[in-house]
Amino acid sequence: MTTVERKRNFVLAALLGASGVISLLGFVGCFLALADLQSIPAMSQEALLFYGVCFGTSAVCVYGMLDWKRWGVYGLAAVTVVLSAANVFQGSATFQGAVVGLLLIVTFIASLRPAWRHFD
Repeated sequence: MTTVERKRNFVLAALLGASGVISLLGFVGCFLALADLQSIPAMSQEALLFYGVCFGTSAVCVYGMLDWKRWGVYGLAAVTVVLSAANVFQGSATFQGAVVGLLLIVTFIASLRPAWRHFD
């Protein structure tokens, strides 16, 4: 029995790396703001907690994707939907942000598709 080598393409590796770093920085930033070690004056404590949980969940999902787990893909998609809905309901969503988000989603899907068979 032979094992198939799992290999990520460059775009997927770059997207996962960037997503992981951004998620961890966002989580740490929200945690520091909640602990009053950093100031983010435009956000309430509830918003900081919400975004901190989203960033933390996103970081865990990216780790799952790096470990070839499909739940990481589904979890990251769910966090993206929740954050998008929150931005729409808050009135902070913009057309330019939506276009950039759609481009990122299309890029993620296009880079995940060839590697999908490797995910457990």
